[in-house]
Amino acid sequence: MKKIKILLLVLVILSLLITTPQKAQAADEFKTRQELKYILNNKGQAQVEHTFWLTNNFSNIYPKELAVSINSQVLETKAWDEKGDIFKSQETQGGMTTISLEFNKESVGKGSELEFHLSYIYPNFAEKKGQAWEIIIPKPKDIGELENYTAEILVPSVFNNLAYASIEPSNVDQEGEIKRIFFEQDKFTLGPIILAFANFQAFNFDLEYYLSNEDDVSVRGEIPLPPETNYQEVYFSAIQPPPNKTRIDENNNWLAEYILDPGEKLRVIVQGQAKVYSDPSSKTFYNLEENLGFFLAPTKYWPFNEQVLLSKASQLKTVKNIYNYVVQTLEYDYDRANSTPVRMGGLYAINNPNKVVCTEFTDLFVSLARAAGIPAREIEGYAYTNNPQIKPINNNVLHAWPEYWDKQQKIWVQVDPTWQKTTGGVDYFSNLDLNHLTFVIHGSEDNHPAPPGSYTERGVEPKIKVEFADNVIKSQTFDPSFEFKHQFEFYDTDIFIKKLGSINFFLKNEYPATIRNINLKIKTNKGTSYLEKEIILLPPFGGFDFSLSAGKGLNLLLANSFEAELVIEGQTFFYSSPINSMEKFYIAMPYLIYAFLGIFLISLTVILIRHIIIVKQKKIETRA
Repeated sequence: MKKIKILLLVLVILSLLITTPQKAQAADEFKTRQELKYILNNKGQAQVEHTFWLTNNFSNIYPKELAVSINSQVLETKAWDEKGDIFKSQETQGGMTTISLEFNKESVGKGSELEFHLSYIYPNFAEKKGQAWEIIIPKPKDIGELENYTAEILVPSVFNNLAYASIEPSNVDQEGEIKRIFFEQDKFTLGPIILAFANFQAFNFDLEYYLSNEDDVSVRGEIPLPPETNYQEVYFSAIQPPPNKTRIDENNNWLAEYILDPGEKLRVIVQGQAKVYSDPSSKTFYNLEENLGFFLAPTKYWPFNEQVLLSKASQLKTVKNIYNYVVQTLEYDYDRANSTPVRMGGLYAINNPNKVVCTEFTDLFVSLARAAGIPAREIEGYAYTNNPQIKPINNNVLHAWPEYWDKQQKIWVQVDPTWQKTTGGVDYFSNLDLNHLTFVIHGSEDNHPAPPGSYTERGVEPKIKVEFADNVIKSQTFDPSFEFKHQFEFYDTDIFIKKLGSINFFLKNEYPATIRNINLKIKTNKGTSYLEKEIILLPPFGGFDFSLSAGKGLNLLLANSFEAELVIEGQTFFYSSPINSMEKFYIAMPYLIYAFLGIFLISLTVILIRHIIIVKQKKIETRA
């Protein structure tokens, strides 16, 4: 499994050299206040304005010199106090810049305060990743010792919306074209602050799957395509060769089907782009309450019927408590992760909390959530990180994180307890960042389908290429190709029931693109209407099958075809499915049977009446 990166940026380390008439004293003999202001330009450079206040705790000391270390190269450094320039020297070595200051003012006496300023340009304070600008502000190591600490970030409109904040800002406001984001000291006690500015993130993916059939008969194989979720939209540019069909299972996986002949080997290439959002949407097809029962059952890796898990879940009760427990209890095992770990499951995790990786973080969360009656499942996919300590061994190592059902919002919500643990407290419960791309969803089964990278040819490295997209697919213009057909089903025995059977309609997307919001109407070419329906989504090569009572048989006898009218993004498309002579014969057959029975019954009635009349006449003649 893929190891998560802790996102680190600048750490400003202050080391005070305090000078008195007799000896040097410790830095804790001063009260310290600091204010930082980061003024960003359109290229991600920040003009940093850093103001310090040092207040003497004793009467016989005063600050004379100070060294500031910045974990980056900085430009155009300036420093001053009320008496003028205090910049002494600057040295950059191994990516670390040390700025030495020498004060002009001798702030002597208990309670006396020295105010001074440092400014510089931080060249790459904001990093552009695909469609998002990302800023990381570290948690000062001595935050608990500071009397006050604040940070203000001013970002231009080119940065778009604040899509993600690992810690909620103290205040956000707009000043013309500039967005002002402010953090007070209490926010920094929670951990480092990560900000992402974007309407969405975009990833290009290039995936390779290998299928083989070593049997003597044809077999059916399926591969998972990156699906649409509450957090991502998917656009496919190529699926080669095209699948026989694509279906969406009860877990919301998109499964492409291939029929392999005996001895056939097949390599499938899937390419496209995914737009990833930090806040969940509420997509009808993804949030089906009738499927929730699938996600409350025990499985091999989620054995929540074990007493230790049931007991803990009864104590925790809520999803937030479960999440916090997983984060606080488990310790990520970097050594085990580097050795290609075998998945162990939720029971192992609770009994071995110091020997887990992302799968066990997820498995324990899902186990406890299900034990508490909260539907939950596992997401497996790609997660971008630039932390070298937990960087993937290769491109094929994936990451796992959980998803739970929010009964208030009635949607699936994704969280990442592993990343909250390994980033030292970044909040991945309140909202997800823009760096998680879903490949597969495990719910009714805890290990199926296997994610991309698992469909490999012996001795050949599987291809999983994911990268930030510089060019975004804004919309897909296409002339959609659909297969539209029908099939009648007739009753062989219930001929006396006033039904002609049913009509099965089949609509298949023959295009390698996801098609959304289809308004479908089906009628005969004579205008008789059979169906009006909105199809929320059809995946590439996916189909929509439905059955209707035949009915309206006499109208069908006059019709030559069924007509499908599809309205997609304001465009109207027409498809036809002919009604052949044999079908008309079967349509007419019940009516012929009814007519025959009617004639037979009428004839029988006439015969009986005539017979009665004749009998009566004979009786009369006999009496006479």
